[in-house]
Amino acid sequence: MLIDTSRLDITKQYVCSEVGTSTTAKILQQLQHRKYKDIPRKEIASHTFALIWRGTSWYVWENHLEWKGIKEYPLEMYEEININKSPKKVLINEYPLNLDALEYLRNNNPGYSVLDLGKITSKRLLGLKLPNTPGMVCSETIANCGFDICNKLNIKSEYITPVDWQYFFMQ
Repeated sequence: MLIDTSRLDITKQYVCSEVGTSTTAKILQQLQHRKYKDIPRKEIASHTFALIWRGTSWYVWENHLEWKGIKEYPLEMYEEININKSPKKVLINEYPLNLDALEYLRNNNPGYSVLDLGKITSKRLLGLKLPNTPGMVCSETIANCGFDICNKLNIKSEYITPVDWQYFFMQ
């Protein structure tokens, strides 16, 4: 099991920082290491998602560029999806999220076109906002559901990356 929920409080929300080992994760780590040189490159988060209790079980709330939008699904499904993929470490931190915003963005995020995938990823990870690109990356989406990170790091939500979340929780 990647995520141990035994110590989590069902009345609170959590932001998870996923430290991956795949080729894509390594590329993202290299790009993000430019922002935070104090965090070892191999320990930099390459993905961000929320973990929320929904009445009877924990749910993962995340988006990936290839999904063209946001999905919410049971934690068990997250475990199944990731069981045979490259190894990951998941860092879990309590963070107050606006659940109404989560649901709104899940229902109304326009997603991404496949052609924009590389362009959006490289520019946003380096802190450059591209005009007229639909949807949001994972870390940006979560930032738009609770702006404490934006205020503390003095970064607009559209520039928040997975390593920004990691750094935020290290402070």
